[in-house]
Amino acid sequence: MTEISDSVYRAVAGRLLAAIGRNDYFNGRIELDIDGCRASLLATLIIYRTPLRSPEGTGRPIADVVPVWWEFSLWNQGEELLNDFSFNELRKLLVL
Repeated sequence: MTEISDSVYRAVAGRLLAAIGRNDYFNGRIELDIDGCRASLLATLIIYRTPLRSPEGTGRPIADVVPVWWEFSLWNQGEELLNDFSFNELRKLLVL
């Protein structure tokens, strides 16, 4: 079993936040290369936002992310690796 490190969660969160943007819904796939492996998160997410805008004018911060469905895959040289990915760990990095 491949353990998903904090740096992998941070990389996935960064890519996912960029894909979400200011939307209140996400349905899609993000992919990234991590430590020689290919990672993919396929998800349908409902994004709840705070009622107030952030002081930087970047929109309303994320209050919660609720997955309708998600699947995280990790591949190394064409072989899928079992892993311990947790959406709850990812959620901690998405909620501001």
